[in-house]
Amino acid sequence: MKKTLLSALLVVLAATIGFSQTKMVTFQVSSPDSLPVHVFGSWSNWSNYPGTLMTSIGNNVYTATLPLPVGANYEYLFVNGATTFAKETLNPAASCTNGNAQYTNRTLGLGMNDTTICSTWASCAACNAPSGSILVTFQVSSPDSLPVHVFGSWSNWSNYPGDAMTAIGNNTYSVTLPLTSATSYEYLFVNGATPTKEALSPTLACTNGNAQYTNRTLTTATTASQTLCSVWATCNACQVVVVTPLQFPVTFEDATVAYNLADFGGNASSIVTDPTNPNNKVVQIIKSATAELWAGTTLGGPVGFAQNIPFTATNAKMNMRVWSPDAGIQVRLKVEDLNDPTKSVETEATTTAANTWQTLTFDFANQAAGTAPINLTYNYRKASAFFNFGTTGAQAGAKTYYWDDVLFGGATSAQDISKNQVRIALNKNGFTLLSDELKEVDNIVICDVVGRAVYTSPGKVAVNTPIDVTLNSNTVYFITVKTNNVASTFKAIITQ
Repeated sequence: MKKTLLSALLVVLAATIGFSQTKMVTFQVSSPDSLPVHVFGSWSNWSNYPGTLMTSIGNNVYTATLPLPVGANYEYLFVNGATTFAKETLNPAASCTNGNAQYTNRTLGLGMNDTTICSTWASCAACNAPSGSILVTFQVSSPDSLPVHVFGSWSNWSNYPGDAMTAIGNNTYSVTLPLTSATSYEYLFVNGATPTKEALSPTLACTNGNAQYTNRTLTTATTASQTLCSVWATCNACQVVVVTPLQFPVTFEDATVAYNLADFGGNASSIVTDPTNPNNKVVQIIKSATAELWAGTTLGGPVGFAQNIPFTATNAKMNMRVWSPDAGIQVRLKVEDLNDPTKSVETEATTTAANTWQTLTFDFANQAAGTAPINLTYNYRKASAFFNFGTTGAQAGAKTYYWDDVLFGGATSAQDISKNQVRIALNKNGFTLLSDELKEVDNIVICDVVGRAVYTSPGKVAVNTPIDVTLNSNTVYFITVKTNNVASTFKAIITQ
């Protein structure tokens, strides 16, 4: 393995020294035998196992697009599974591999063009990506005011100022949209509280050349996902920031995750510092005095979660921490099919305290009155939250709400756990399980903010026994403790 890693490191180092140009490489894989699925390769020096999360594009095909230096050779594999990851197994005699019987990887020689590779899981057979639509990620750097939107002909110019973009670091903002493949569009970036379109010279190569209505132009690819990174009001390209697809748990801590908040009905949302904890990021929602009774905010925007929400007959719950200025308000949570809004299920929970955080559990097996029941054959990949549902802004006045930590399953909060059976003393060197009632628990899993497991206990964990594991300071982790077939998840922040 050392030899393989060293070879990979030298390849990446040579690419870094010899070439400054990058091209977008879209990896696609069909028919993985479990989910979620990642692509893992030498471009990261094999350092980010299980790799980059891939997004479903239909027909059991998953995709991820990465900017890689041109003129280099890479090795990679697909990896799948939730908390226990498994690399695909390939025959070293197969033509798509490196031929190494001990460490059999796929190979890629990247030339000077954007590339799409569609492979079948654990095979060198090519796959066929579904046609009709692709995911296009728009990124813009250095806007002269905030917030930022992308506005284009895909909506028939009907939704001004357009689709809201999310900060992803380096003064860059991003949103991913599903657009029709092999189609020409025009678009602009728009910014400011009073929306203003960017001003482009019609003589620039990236525009339509129309002196009266100067727009950027785009022709979408046939099958590959695309990422376009532009500097505000110029045709200059900006440095692409790789965006992590949305998955559970949703913490709002990672600037590169595609949270893609989308408001409707008079809501205005943004990711802000928790007013009660300077080390935490949360979503602020302002429901205006003119808001509709159904005003809400969609998580993940038009592309939703990377995978279907994994509802089962015995587990149809989601949790969300909320802060409300009023007790007794209804918070509705709705999930729906990404491509068919008529396939949805809605449920509600009620706040019991004012001006403090609390965890609400949403049981989709108990749908809201007058709405459709859950259907486990549907592909639920989109979630929307409605605060003070059923009450207009005119009735309640303008109100500010906060939400955080959206989790799948009926987990409890850290406060509930500490009052119940178990507690965990956590620091950057590891953790110790504490309990007044139990001698051990069945299993502990620690995940980072994008859902990657950084520690999984090999078996039962005894109380009062320090466990060594390296964790990062000023970092958020989610800890799942399982005992007696009950799993509880809570959030911890290591501040030093």
